[in-house]
Amino acid sequence: MDEQRRAKNREKKSSVNWWKWAFLGLVLVLILFVVQLMGSFQSVSINEPNNNEVTHTDQEMVFTATANREDTEQFINTFLSTVLNEEENNLSVELKDQLLVHGQLEVFQLNVPFTISFDPYILENGNVQLRASAVELGTFSLPVGATMSLVADQFNVPDFIAIDSEEEMIVINLNEFNTEQNISVEMVRIDLPEDEIQMNLYIHEDEIIDNFKDIKLDPSQEKN
Repeated sequence: MDEQRRAKNREKKSSVNWWKWAFLGLVLVLILFVVQLMGSFQSVSINEPNNNEVTHTDQEMVFTATANREDTEQFINTFLSTVLNEEENNLSVELKDQLLVHGQLEVFQLNVPFTISFDPYILENGNVQLRASAVELGTFSLPVGATMSLVADQFNVPDFIAIDSEEEMIVINLNEFNTEQNISVEMVRIDLPEDEIQMNLYIHEDEIIDNFKDIKLDPSQEKN
């Protein structure tokens, strides 16, 4: 009987020790995770907001376009899929009452999902300012600026986008963005809760002439 009791005690102690070391290992992993994050909490400033006013000529025609959140979200994500490389193609935007940026960051050699919530504002020159209000990194709620620093460090940021993690702000310099068709964009209204998005598209008349000059109308048939 005594031998059986001692065997059970040894088995019980072995089980307790296993759980104790597993718990300590988990705590160590969390500490290393936090240490790496803290080491990345340096303010980052990439590119600069462009406050210049855009001067349009008489040869430019302006078209006002109105879109809803769904169409705008689809346009933004299609654009992101074309400009981001394969490793960065996990970045996406969701438009609700706020603008949500979803993606994955590499932290401690693990891909950790993140979501940053932004409130959009239109600047006087038609550029867009995004002010971050909240962030989720996996199951952690981290400082907004820290997560923006990680994003700026791990993604190739286009030249027309300025990031200031200390100010927790992103500026989209639309006055620096031009398409191959020489179309410039100026935001007029962004009201996500009301599902109203409005922008001005400026197109030079030469672009319209070049694109439509080869179109020929069918001659009207002569009546007998």
